[in-house]
Amino acid sequence: MFDPKQKEFHAREARSFCDRLGKAAFIGDWAKRVRASLARQLAAPGPTVYLEPLTTLGEFLRPAQPEDSIGGAPQLIRVTQHMNTRPLCVKWGDEDTLFGRPLFDYENTDYWAVEPFTRQISHGQKVRPSHPPRKGRRH
Repeated sequence: MFDPKQKEFHAREARSFCDRLGKAAFIGDWAKRVRASLARQLAAPGPTVYLEPLTTLGEFLRPAQPEDSIGGAPQLIRVTQHMNTRPLCVKWGDEDTLFGRPLFDYENTDYWAVEPFTRQISHGQKVRPSHPPRKGRRH
């Protein structure tokens, strides 16, 4: 959070705005709209939330126009117990992306991939097909 008097940023803990979600942080000029939409979707009692926030974010990103301040593929990092982190590829349209950037044809990655709208996760598979090694090249 920015403190205009001290002209610096200060860390603050994420807050809970929905009983089913626990803590979450949304930043940027679309944060209130995304948070409100997610809160409406999760208002009814139900199971623990997993990828619903990603789906909600995707619903805002997908129709974004160039003049909007948001758009493109989500950038996703999974944070687990003990602060272990792992980047996730996102299947966005017909492209595999990592940190919002489409992967080039020659790139391979062992990161898991998630499709935001079906919530399907590909565990430990190559996102891109491997290319055969060139002749005369050692492995």
